[in-house]
Order: sequence, then C-alpha cells, then structure tokens
Amino acid sequence: MVYSFNGGSDGAYPRGGVIWALNSLYGTTARGGGGRGGTVFKLDPPVISGALWTHSVLHDFTGPNHGLDGAYPDASLIKVGSTLYGPTRTGGADFGCGGTGCGMVFAVTLP
Repeated sequence: MVYSFNGGSDGAYPRGGVIWALNSLYGTTARGGGGRGGTVFKLDPPVISGALWTHSVLHDFTGPNHGLDGAYPDASLIKVGSTLYGPTRTGGADFGCGGTGCGMVFAVTLP
C-alpha cells in the first residue's frame, strides 16, 4: 500500500489514475477535501523504504453549490510545464445542468 485515503480533508474515491512527475505521484479524488468536492493531491515517496508515502492536497474543490472552481474531478490529469490540467464532472461558471454546473477544465500550478 502506498496511501489510504480517510474520506476527510485528504479526499475520497481517487479517480482517473495517477501520473508520475517531478519525482512524485499526482492524482484526484472525486469526493472529500475541505470543500467536499474532491481534491488534487500529491504523494511523495518515503525516504525510508517500506514507509508510507507523504500526502498533500494541492487543491480543494468547493463543491457544485459554491463554486466556480468545479467539483468532483474524475478523469486523469495531464502535466504541461509546471501546470496540471483535468476535468470536473460538475461546477463551473454556468449553473445549468440542474443548477450544479456542467463541469469545467481546471488548472493547478505546481509549487
């Protein structure tokens, strides 16, 4: 096991696989996080072999009822330069699609 999500602030239901970039794994969760709309996360490998990887949240999605940043990412990320791109299932600026937004493509700049 590399990492086990707890469904809270770290996210829940990882989706779309992970990508390897800059000596870390990057991915998304479709739920959880501070805004409960999912997360973009980073996993850094352990310094000591066999130890757990270090998890950090790069972005918390605010959820479909709040936000222009989208909600529920559920597909793979791509990395272009120092930016990760991916889609969300709901949220965004247009609140059509039942009032929750029709989804969007997001960008997260890597630190």
